[in-house]
Formats: sequence, structure tokens, C-alpha cells
Amino acid sequence: MELHGAFGYLIDRFLQDGSKQRTDEYRGSIENRSRFLLDVVTAVAKVWGGEPIGIKLSLSNTSYAMQDSNPLATFGYVIQGINSFGLAYLHLMEAN
Repeated sequence: MELHGAFGYLIDRFLQDGSKQRTDEYRGSIENRSRFLLDVVTAVAKVWGGEPIGIKLSLSNTSYAMQDSNPLATFGYVIQGINSFGLAYLHLMEAN
């Protein structure tokens, strides 16, 4: 199973700071913006375990007006966070 966290889909919208500006606990710091993605991975891993799960992310995607002011810091934090789940793979995409 692959969680889709790239190209302006829901997880990506929460993660990147250039998307819609939320005013709740999912906005602001990298930790807050990463919360939704990590909550999704946690919920899926509870059901399936980490081994059959992969996740797709895109650091340089600009589709649907996506952008992040510091993608290396944002995605570095996310990658560290998901490492503990023992996922099958991390699928990093480049924008066309």
C-alpha cells in the first residue's frame, strides 16, 4: 500500500507551508504541519504494521500552487519521523 503525500494531495496540503493557511494545531511549525502525515502513518501502521506500507512525497512539486519555504527542513523532519515505523519504502518524486 502506498500513502500518497505528494503533488498537492491532502497530506501534501497539510505539510507544505505555501498551501492554504490553517489556523489550527496543524499549521505553523514543521512539527505542526507534519502532524497530519504522522497521524495517518500511525493509524495505518496500527492496522497493517509498517512493512507493507510505502509513502510518496515530493520535495520540489509546484502543482496546484504547492510550495514550501524550506523543503529540506520540512521533509527532513518528516523522514526522521517516519523512520520509526519500519515502512517498506519512501518514494521521493521530482516535479516535471
